[in-house]
Amino acid sequence: EAITTWTDITANPEFEISEDERFVVYLKVTDNAGNYMYINSDGYVVDKTQASITLTPDATDLTHNNIPLYNGDVNVLINVVEKKDEAYSGIKEVKYWVTCDGAVSQPEEILYSFNNATPKYEDLLHEFTKTVTIDSEKNNSCNVVLYVTVTDNAGNVNTESVAVDIDITVPTIDVIFDNNTAYKVVDGKGYFPAGRTATVVITERTAHFDA
Repeated sequence: EAITTWTDITANPEFEISEDERFVVYLKVTDNAGNYMYINSDGYVVDKTQASITLTPDATDLTHNNIPLYNGDVNVLINVVEKKDEAYSGIKEVKYWVTCDGAVSQPEEILYSFNNATPKYEDLLHEFTKTVTIDSEKNNSCNVVLYVTVTDNAGNVNTESVAVDIDITVPTIDVIFDNNTAYKVVDGKGYFPAGRTATVVITERTAHFDA
């Protein structure tokens, strides 16, 4: 578009762009004799908004303490979005890691990295999607958390997490009798002169089982 209005910055050459915006600065420099020239900058992007992160684990009908419950590996869909309809600086890095009972069980892994030092605007990535797997062998616990961090090219950082409960341990069942002195044994079968009480002991790694 043709520039019809100019702002005089002779007295104060500093100005600020405070809103998230994509823009080019044009200067018209005029001397006292009326000679003038035009110069312009390369494009600028002001981006003060973090990229959004959505984490979607595998669907399950089982929960424990309102946390999704699984008996195997868990796939989590990661979706990262930089605002598309406004100025955006693009996604620079996406990484994830997993903790089990507060300790790192799956170390940090970089899923995406943008290293172009002089990109064109159309080179900037505004959306990233990938599925990662929480390893059940490394995360057999009620307290498993997947973390995802995204950094954009303007330096904005966002971290989101999702908790899951993984139980791959088979419960054990023991039956314990009292009065173990048989009156006599015939063909391997004991005959008792009094009643016996059987106690069933169920050992489950966690508190959730279907009694």
